[in-house]
Amino acid sequence: MDCGPNKSGLKSRVRGSVLIFVLAIVVLLSVLSLRLMKETMREIEHLSQFHKRDDLRVHAYSALEIGVGTLAEWKKILKESGKGLYDPAQGWGDPIAYSECESPDGITWKVEFEVENGKIPLETLRQSPELMAQFLEALVNQDDSDLSESDFAELGGAFRDWEDEDSLNHVSGVESESEYYEDLEPPYFAPNRPIQSFEEFKLIKGFGPNEENVDEGGLFFHADGSENESFKNFKRSVTLRTNQQLNVNSASSSLRWFLCGGQAFESAYNDVDSFLNGETDYGGFEEEGRFFQSADDERLDPMKGRGIEFGVECKAFRVKVTVSRGEANFVLWALLEDTEGATAPSGNSTATLSAEAEAAKKRFGALKYPYRILDLRENENFID
Repeated sequence: MDCGPNKSGLKSRVRGSVLIFVLAIVVLLSVLSLRLMKETMREIEHLSQFHKRDDLRVHAYSALEIGVGTLAEWKKILKESGKGLYDPAQGWGDPIAYSECESPDGITWKVEFEVENGKIPLETLRQSPELMAQFLEALVNQDDSDLSESDFAELGGAFRDWEDEDSLNHVSGVESESEYYEDLEPPYFAPNRPIQSFEEFKLIKGFGPNEENVDEGGLFFHADGSENESFKNFKRSVTLRTNQQLNVNSASSSLRWFLCGGQAFESAYNDVDSFLNGETDYGGFEEEGRFFQSADDERLDPMKGRGIEFGVECKAFRVKVTVSRGEANFVLWALLEDTEGATAPSGNSTATLSAEAEAAKKRFGALKYPYRILDLRENENFID
């Protein structure tokens, strides 16, 4: 009797092993193919972002033109009737709705205005040390600060020394006290030029955290370097971007408080604030009761005691354009200024222009564009 190995069983085991091996290869290839497909999709999505971004960029500048056109049209119409751009409540605050321009399929866009000359130019404060000290005092007094009048004078001196071009100190300045800044760790130097960013105040003696006592903050910053409410009020009330006349209709409550004389004239401030906040229709219909139409309005007389010239018209704008398609979006920021009667801020003065820049300037002038473009930023806000 033959007791040798069963050849048919051996063949079955071999075929089974081969089948398992083939199935394993198929599974492995499937996993690799799926992984490759996912990586390919990610790469396609990544590359398509740049294509979509360029596409959205075109739509963003188109939306900006809609905003500029809306402002120009309202300005022309109101000027013919002896009025001006007083406040977005007049109807020009939403240019997309006003223009009735429909966005392309799949695109959503939005244009927002902020009145930049609703803030006092830093240049105005820079020209008057006394006014600067009074303004700082008015801001922090709302926080019940115990700083004295002389303390604010010293802070004003430190600010002027940070900017001035000489080595003379003003009351308490950067060149005084054994070269204060050079002795810090790490040391640094005063730039001796106009401030270009609000963040510079963190470096100025008395405004930022106390370098000699790490547990103490300064006028504008807490000990940990975070902004305090006084600094937030300051940024809401002061602009580095334009020297256009202040528009009290768009001024912050802190700035109106200061212009009205602070605590001593609180009733005058309350009258103005209530009117602008729409709590009373005194002086106009309901839709007109949120802005003044003349700087000679008797209710604004208490604001004239500070010696700061102000008006009621919008002359400079910070424009934000947001364009989206699905998850992709593009944000365009623009600073616009009325071409009539504007002077450039000290901190933004330009040197001699190149031949190309001069030629571009002439071409822009020939366009007779209704507003001067002070600055543009794509997908980043202005650094103030």
